[in-house]
Amino acid sequence: MKYLFGFILGLTLLALPACKRRGSDITSLERKQAASLESEADFAFSLKELPRAEELYAKAAKLCPDNAGYWMNLGICRKKMNNKSGAKSAYESALAAFKDAHELHPKDLQPVLAQVYMLGLLGREKQAREVAEKAQKTYRDDPRVRGFSPQSIDQMLADPKFKAIAF
Repeated sequence: MKYLFGFILGLTLLALPACKRRGSDITSLERKQAASLESEADFAFSLKELPRAEELYAKAAKLCPDNAGYWMNLGICRKKMNNKSGAKSAYESALAAFKDAHELHPKDLQPVLAQVYMLGLLGREKQAREVAEKAQKTYRDDPRVRGFSPQSIDQMLADPKFKAIAF
């Protein structure tokens, strides 16, 4: 389970191509600016300066809407601030970004596993299980998907840290 959780969190660092603005429309400078904003937001978040962190995550997500990690961090920040509708909206944007990334790179399993995680955060357990089951069939030779069993989903959903940021 710790490997799965670490794997999913590692996805937040990736700029996966997705929705709204196309990845090719986002300049290198904008990506660097967004990364800098995220770094500053992470620092503010670690100091529990949640309004500041939220503002910075939102700016990063606006600059690079194809980066699901920015949306997920924005959602987590908003959830901690008890802004449930804002958090849900950010989680939905992260889910859309992961779906779009998978459409662009259908052989890549990472966006699919991230979708399972996001669906879990959104409280859509049945959908999360369906996506995981489909991934197990589609990517059966990939060792990462073999560990994504119904029991690992149960563990993920039951984890207190996960519950703190989930719906």
